[in-house]
Amino acid sequence: MLSLIVFLLILFVVILIHEGGHFLAAKLLGVKVEEFGLGLPPRLARLFKKGDTLYTLNWLPIGGFVRLYGEDVEGELKNKKRAFAYKPLWVKIIILLAGVTANFLLASLLFGGYYYHKGIPLPTNQSVTITGVVDASPAAKAGLKDGDKIELMYLKGGSVLVPQKPEDIVKFIGQNYNRPIHFKVRHFYSYNKSVLKDVAVKAVKVNGRPQVGIMVAPIEIKFYPWYQQLLFGVWFGLRESIAWLLMILISFKVLIANLISSHTLPAGVSGPVGIYKITANVVQTGWSNIIRFLAIISVNLAVVNLLPIPALDGGRAVLASLSSLVPSKKTRKIEYWLNLSGMAFLLLLMVLITINDVLKLR
Repeated sequence: MLSLIVFLLILFVVILIHEGGHFLAAKLLGVKVEEFGLGLPPRLARLFKKGDTLYTLNWLPIGGFVRLYGEDVEGELKNKKRAFAYKPLWVKIIILLAGVTANFLLASLLFGGYYYHKGIPLPTNQSVTITGVVDASPAAKAGLKDGDKIELMYLKGGSVLVPQKPEDIVKFIGQNYNRPIHFKVRHFYSYNKSVLKDVAVKAVKVNGRPQVGIMVAPIEIKFYPWYQQLLFGVWFGLRESIAWLLMILISFKVLIANLISSHTLPAGVSGPVGIYKITANVVQTGWSNIIRFLAIISVNLAVVNLLPIPALDGGRAVLASLSSLVPSKKTRKIEYWLNLSGMAFLLLLMVLITINDVLKLR
């Protein structure tokens, strides 16, 4: 039940922030917002009306929308001053890309908060830090945590290792398989607050290789006074958002290439069902990782909407730019039908991805 609640909250937050970006930009730039909808039509319920805007809940919980006055012009408009179609191109572009911007900023803030709380990872050649712990592994059961710095490894009455690179740890575990290996780790809480822990872990064989269930990297977790930590957190949060944005763009390139060449979906592509399954796993690792996962989903939504596909924000911005070159009712109608076709394509793609997710559950 907790996994479902977290999953729904994540969807609600990223969609609310995205559509809130469109809504706020439209309001600030003088465009009337007729409807703010959570989910996609058909409409489930009218929630309330405030000012010019009707707030609604819709049946398909895979998105949201902001319906702007004069966005799809079929006839003459009484109030052209507040109509989206009659605004300058720069106003249209700002409104259309405000949702993407809002999602990217949300991700950067969440990543920044994560680093502010968990510490700033800095590269080093003289120490090794745990960057991940596998669920239900010997390391997880023993209490090793993400962010713990491994200062010493030893066997009682036997070998001692001061690890300086990840390979040292892999080799030591392999040499001492099936014996309790003591990890002396420093667990950081905040600036100038840490504790030294001594944890005994017994390796198990996974795919024929002795493992304890940790991922390590040659980094060091640093904590600074709060004002410096805040600045570092913002900087690292922005860097991580950009890194995820580029990685997701590459993934979409692979997705499109696979669909065209082999008519198949890449194994790593997930829709709502797949995201729910990932959410269920993330929930077990604690709230800090849930926040980080929320940031990743927010970047995903930003990238998806940035794609130049009709009906998505990027595609609508391209079409708005093209129609501004030849302003007429005919070009606006072509723009309307292209966006409608784009929506049909996206819904079909979502169905295919969902079917793919369900088949993976077998």
